[in-house]
Amino acid sequence: MLVPPGISARLSIRPLISADLFDTATPGAQPTGPLDHHLLQLAVGKTADEKWIVFEGASLVIEAMNDGLSKANPETFGALAREWIKVAPSGTARQYQVIASMPPNQGKDDSLRIWHHIAEIGVRTQRWRFSGRPIYNWINPRDFAVMDEADSDAQRTVGDRTASPVMELEGEASKMQPGTPGSRGSMDLLSQFEAEAFFDRDNADADDLTVRLAPVPARTILRTFFWESPAATYFRHGFSFLSRYKGAMDRGVRVAHDCLATRQQGHTSDFERWTKRVAVLADPGRIELTRPQLRAFVPLASKPASGSEPRRLGESPPLACIIEEKPFALGGLAERIVGEIKTGIAYGFGAQDSTVSPQDLGKEIGVDPRLSTRALVRDALGFTLELEGPVGLHFDRTSISAPSWSNSQYLLSPVDLGANHAVIGEESFLGISLQRVLDPRWVAGRLEKTHDHRKPESFSVESYQAWWTSYEQPGFIRLGPEGGILR
Repeated sequence: MLVPPGISARLSIRPLISADLFDTATPGAQPTGPLDHHLLQLAVGKTADEKWIVFEGASLVIEAMNDGLSKANPETFGALAREWIKVAPSGTARQYQVIASMPPNQGKDDSLRIWHHIAEIGVRTQRWRFSGRPIYNWINPRDFAVMDEADSDAQRTVGDRTASPVMELEGEASKMQPGTPGSRGSMDLLSQFEAEAFFDRDNADADDLTVRLAPVPARTILRTFFWESPAATYFRHGFSFLSRYKGAMDRGVRVAHDCLATRQQGHTSDFERWTKRVAVLADPGRIELTRPQLRAFVPLASKPASGSEPRRLGESPPLACIIEEKPFALGGLAERIVGEIKTGIAYGFGAQDSTVSPQDLGKEIGVDPRLSTRALVRDALGFTLELEGPVGLHFDRTSISAPSWSNSQYLLSPVDLGANHAVIGEESFLGISLQRVLDPRWVAGRLEKTHDHRKPESFSVESYQAWWTSYEQPGFIRLGPEGGILR
């Protein structure tokens, strides 16, 4: 018996017993055969002439091995993993499942053949942890959320989809930074963020689990992830297909195939080694924001080296700010430390009244009065603090892979947002105030009822959310998480 490779055959040997050997079923009658008629209950059938009774016998299943996974195109594994493996959030709970199933519309092509050669799927998971270096390219997770096919580009509903704290993210070619191909400026925004968030993280530093697939068409729950902390975090998952013949293959034959997305140049980046990405947003109702516990201000002697922004003549070096708490201690990826120059009230006598009253508001910034008696009246109006960080501080050995960060550090640089771009000298005094806020882009909940990108001036914010102010360009300020530009 010759079985072609990749085909399973079943050889069954079934005995046939003559029907005349069974006695009649008439009560009280004399037996007409040596076999009791109750044995017919075990029969599996009869022959066409009903002269022979068929009973179950021995069976032998023969399956000829075929290394179909090694013969398949490796680039197809990444595409098939994106189609077969889905992320299923659990409503408003802070958990989700990674589920593998064969789509019904793929049963007529080679995908079904590849699926039948897969016995197990390996799940490799990394959860974000602070790497010790700051993140510069922050993203809005809702811009990369995998939306339902029913959602249009102009009208994105944020009801059941973005009301859930769990969001599956996916990079898009339309979200490319300007730059030459292959340069950092041409990278996807999501890949830039992930490269900084997982900086210097070894891919082997992950949680691995292998799960056996259920037969078609049943779904297989690969893993269930719970995140009870109210802080925002980020997961990324990689997958590998394991051949059903891995136990019988010779040594040296590859039995596990990683699901990678390979570029046209043939080089696979670190970003493309991970197939699924999930962001779990922060729960603002469970996070009690406190002011940062300031440990020390350390004036630096010089500005850190930067090739693109050389130090200007007379410019003051930044101020190192050391915080008692660990980096992202309360809000995770949603936490931000904001620094500002304090506003002071100038009291004096009115022109027509001898009563002391507030006369002016000014920022607490100025040069050392021993060096100059001129106050920064007009130039001080546009000064603010530019924060860079956090940078992790710890007291462990430098050779360990996951140090325990004890404190965090920020660099505070006074910058002028006005048109003059004034600078302050090294011998200056500032009144600095720090506060901890949550970035509304990384906070779960309904930010608005609907969002129409053709009407950016219309938005609504819940009462528990803080206003977010950012400077777009000189003379313009953007208010709110989805607000329009106000002059």
